[in-house]
Amino acid sequence: MKNKVNILVLQEIGAKLKHIRIDRGASILDISNATRVKKHFIEAIEEADIEVLKNITYTVGYIKLYAAVFDVDVTALLCKISSQYVEIQPIGSEILINNKDFMAPKWLVIACILCGILLYKFGVKK
Repeated sequence: MKNKVNILVLQEIGAKLKHIRIDRGASILDISNATRVKKHFIEAIEEADIEVLKNITYTVGYIKLYAAVFDVDVTALLCKISSQYVEIQPIGSEILINNKDFMAPKWLVIACILCGILLYKFGVKK
């Protein structure tokens, strides 16, 4: 099952963020406005609702945005959130998500290389 989420870790993260939000007097709407993440996703994080948080990539991104509002480091917890299919590794203060099944389309790689060559050859000259 791809993108399987560890529900216990998700509950721990949600409870931690909810506790901090309440302690600091912020509403769910305040967090939604600050992060530009829809209100129902913020609620889903706090309640560990895996029916709403189906995509691990978006879930991790939303959690990072939410935690950043309060300058909270959830890197260690995020490292435990996913299954064997999506590997999350801390690098400094950043999180990299490496999906072992992802491969860029060949046409995209070729297009990027061609753009680089054209920019190098015909780029703006001073």
